[in-house]
Amino acid sequence: TRAEIPHLPMQGWRIIAFSSSDPEIVYTGAGAFSSAGTFSNHLPAGGVYVSTDGGSSWAPANDANTQNAQITSLAVHPADPQIVYAASPANGVFKTTDGGNSWRKLGGYGIGARPLSVAVNPNQPEILLLGLVFGGLYRSEDGGESWSAVAAGLPPESSVTDIIFNPLDPNIVFVSDAFSGVYQSADGGMTWLVQNNNLR
Repeated sequence: TRAEIPHLPMQGWRIIAFSSSDPEIVYTGAGAFSSAGTFSNHLPAGGVYVSTDGGSSWAPANDANTQNAQITSLAVHPADPQIVYAASPANGVFKTTDGGNSWRKLGGYGIGARPLSVAVNPNQPEILLLGLVFGGLYRSEDGGESWSAVAAGLPPESSVTDIIFNPLDPNIVFVSDAFSGVYQSADGGMTWLVQNNNLR
């Protein structure tokens, strides 16, 4: 669906994330495109929007760091809906602790790296996984303050488009690479095995 934002007419919504602790709180991230149907990561977009009524109405949840960012992934803290992580390939990965009123850019995952996906461990929310464009996967054990590569079993140049923790057993994690398929981890994202049976 196209967004009604006058200064960014070629915009749509790339990602949506509900809070698991308060399902009335929903975040969505904007994307932009130069031709219909294909988002372009380098174009400016409208950042993050939030709903506090289950998606019935929306308001911007940005500061100067995110207001023009294209957002490809959002991860909401499982116990605190005010803590959110946002990945933007052109701008970096950001963290808010006040529901989007202010955002802080996180670093430590590689110079020139382009964040594409981010996920929070539902049982240990200080553990995050961050997927990069042509840069593989990184892990944080301190809420995004520091990162280390966790590419064992993944192609080092992978573009990790999505990351999902199993909600019943967060040691089991799946990621998708744009080029080589689906991978599974059984140790919380440290090592990976390809899982492409019956996939194209």
